[in-house]
Order: sequence, then structure tokens, then C-alpha cells
Amino acid sequence: KWLSIMALSKQEGAFEKIKACTKDPAYDSTNPNKVFALLFQFAQYNWSQFHRASGETYDWLADQIIDIDSRNPQVASRLGSCFNNWKKFSSDYQKPMETALKKIHNSSPSDNLFEIVDRALKS
Repeated sequence: KWLSIMALSKQEGAFEKIKACTKDPAYDSTNPNKVFALLFQFAQYNWSQFHRASGETYDWLADQIIDIDSRNPQVASRLGSCFNNWKKFSSDYQKPMETALKKIHNSSPSDNLFEIVDRALKS
């Protein structure tokens, strides 16, 4: 629950705290429940913190997805689906989201993740 609360925080500096959570002993990137509690909750439900014009959050999540994909392709593909609606955003957000998707696409992802990212890029 603590990871979910951190992921949904709207406070200033929340993204930096979420990044710090990935280094906390309470977080385990090999545990799907903890990954979903922190990363998926952040990307899907904390739009004010996840969608930053700088694109740093998208790039960071792409790195997390690439890392997780090497151990758990199903979890990585579900996280990759957080970018599915990227074309519905304004161009200021589309460009960094597309860059993050291409980063994942070019990382030699698993079949599961490739299917999700490739479909998102083509849609």
C-alpha cells in the first residue's frame, strides 16, 4: 500500500520520490505486485506527475520497462500499455512519448512487449 500511496502522490517532488522508491528495500522489481503498485499506478493514475512536458518521466519509465522485460515479459508488456493512448495527447506530449516507445522498440524487447509497443507506434 505504501508504494501505491507514493505512486499516486500529487505533491511537488513526487516524481523524485517515486524514483527513490525504486531504490528502497520495500520495492522489488522482480515482484509483479510491487511493480504494479509503484510503476503502473504512477503511469496510469497519476497524470499530473507522469505527464510532464520535459518527457523525463516517459524516458525513465521506458528504462524501467526495458529492465523488467529481461525478467518478466508479461509485466513489462502491461507496463508498456501505459503508452497506448499517446496519440491522443497534444504534440508537446506526443513527441517524448513516441521517443520512449521507440527506445523500448529498439531495445530488442521480448515478443510480448514488442507486440504492445509496435501496435502503439502503428496506431
